[in-house]
Amino acid sequence: MYEEKESVLQKVGLGLPVDGKGLGPNAARSSEDWHYFRLYHKEHNPIRYFLNNDFESVFIWPWSMRLQRLTEWVKYRTTKRYHIIKTGMKPGYSDVSEKMLYVNFNMLKDFIEVEKAHMWNWSGEQPDMEQPGVSHLIWEIGLDADNKFHNQQSANAREQYELYDWWTNQRPYRQDDAMEEWEAYHKVKKEVYGDDADNFFRDDLDTEELKVLQKIWLNKSNTIETHNLKEDEDMLIRLIKIRSSLWT
Repeated sequence: MYEEKESVLQKVGLGLPVDGKGLGPNAARSSEDWHYFRLYHKEHNPIRYFLNNDFESVFIWPWSMRLQRLTEWVKYRTTKRYHIIKTGMKPGYSDVSEKMLYVNFNMLKDFIEVEKAHMWNWSGEQPDMEQPGVSHLIWEIGLDADNKFHNQQSANAREQYELYDWWTNQRPYRQDDAMEEWEAYHKVKKEVYGDDADNFFRDDLDTEELKVLQKIWLNKSNTIETHNLKEDEDMLIRLIKIRSSLWT
């Protein structure tokens, strides 16, 4: 049967000797060739075939798989706790609305500074000791726009970079309060009521000037807070929209 099969394969230009003899270093078998190769050696060289093909699956794999599962059970609960996500926030109480923002953007930050950085260093490009993850994003942004796959990869990288830059370089320095207006209001408040902290919440002696300053301060504070909340929400929505691209 093997000789017949071998001759048939040789006729169509696909076959290689089923006994494996006389093969050059660059010989490559088809899947059909491999099937008959295994059948031949299983019948003609049963001991060698068993040692090369079945011994490991019968005696090694069952124990190695158990050991691997045990190792992973320990590893994923100690040194590689992928199921635990860090918020990047300072210790202390915070509302879910704030934690939801921080945990998502901290994952983006970790994705770029760890995973993208590893890809850049692994690629063998010129080392970037400060921001290898950003270097990888810049490389992706510059990919050939004529290629459909590269065009989408470039667009995703650009969005990742803009969101990362906003979170790390812009948001921490944006105006969060109306400090100038507060100081002007507080200065007049002290002139009217004195330095006693208990008097700060009194309003029975408020002058027109004080009322105007208070209104200016509250309006400015509300404007800043509304703007910042809207900006946070818009950026979080943009991040969620590229969620499917955050993998390496």
